[in-house]
Amino acid sequence: MSEHSSKVLDLTYLVEACDGDAEFIQDILTDYLLEMTGYLSTMDALIKQADVQSLLRAAHTVKGASANVGAARVRETATKLEALARRGVLDGSESLAELLRNELARVKDLIEREGVPALLQAQVPISLERVL
Repeated sequence: MSEHSSKVLDLTYLVEACDGDAEFIQDILTDYLLEMTGYLSTMDALIKQADVQSLLRAAHTVKGASANVGAARVRETATKLEALARRGVLDGSESLAELLRNELARVKDLIEREGVPALLQAQVPISLERVL
């Protein structure tokens, strides 16, 4: 799947895992956004410290958490950052960290603007075009 066709948020897996419980899904998404904000701050510090191994672990965690909630573009960007760190490369990591912040902001804006019940009612992946 190309980056441009990726969905900002696809709640399919989360709906199945939570039996469609909108309140529980809202709690999970709220926790996800809070945790990811913390991880992004940590990543900035790790990049400045050139701590490649810790950056690798942090990017891997963001990738997995984003996959679990259906934040595909965040997951894809974290995957790229993880690949850089796996190779021991920091060049480009700052721009990927910035892109991660932007993609996470898109997820947050979508959730705040649409609301979880409306997103669940749509029952289709939310495309980037709907966010823009």
